[in-house]
Amino acid sequence: MVFRPATGMTSRLLAALCLFLATASCRDGSADTGEARARAFGEAREGNPVTAVRLLQRVIGRDPSDSAAYAQLADLYRRYGWTSDGYEFFTRRAARSKPPLPELRYYAAAFAAFAGRSDEAERWISVARTRRPPTEAEALATAEALGVLGRDSAARSLLEDAVRLNPDRFEPQVRLVIALAQAGDTAAAFARMTSALERFPNEGRVVGAAAELHFLTGQLDASERLTHRWIELTPNAAEARWNLTRIALRSNDYKRADSLLFLTARTGR
Repeated sequence: MVFRPATGMTSRLLAALCLFLATASCRDGSADTGEARARAFGEAREGNPVTAVRLLQRVIGRDPSDSAAYAQLADLYRRYGWTSDGYEFFTRRAARSKPPLPELRYYAAAFAAFAGRSDEAERWISVARTRRPPTEAEALATAEALGVLGRDSAARSLLEDAVRLNPDRFEPQVRLVIALAQAGDTAAAFARMTSALERFPNEGRVVGAAAELHFLTGQLDASERLTHRWIELTPNAAEARWNLTRIALRSNDYKRADSLLFLTARTGR
């Protein structure tokens, strides 16, 4: 059983971060670029990603140091599977930016990894880290890409940076727990998860990850208890219903498993 984050989690995280940054135009000193980023976010939400990409490219053309625009653009390239376009854009920009911008190098690393160029990705990361550690969005995007390539050590290192720099954010901690579990270091995964649960007891994402971790280590009673709590916090989480089904199957309770599958199919969650 592979323990991986839900598909698109990094994209959802980046989208939320970009919406916040796009509306905070006063912080980057440009109302025009802030409005353009907000418009791009709206275009993407309305199903017009090509228009959104063009808007963001114009923003970057006017202000090559606009970190929020880079984050939005990286999210769009990743979310719509345009990873070759993302690789071309970010590696070209990173190579010629003067002075070199760390965010360009981190996103160049992410898209190099998605393109299967793992050695190049690690070179970009190494160079970027000489300027500063990654932001949360940069770390999560790049770690996901490296994880796909099996570069687990490099991915965990990025996630550890994100946890250290963002102690009040739960997503980096959950992602680090997942990475540790995938690497077979269950003791470290449980230690991290216990800490995360203590700090974020009412976050469905944290409780859900704990439920899955307990399932993977055969602690079915604890997993079921946590899964019911997960459903209380996030009623529409299909992953939670599936975890209950897995618990029933592992317990050889096939009647209950059938019932849960039928409920999930009928309600869509």
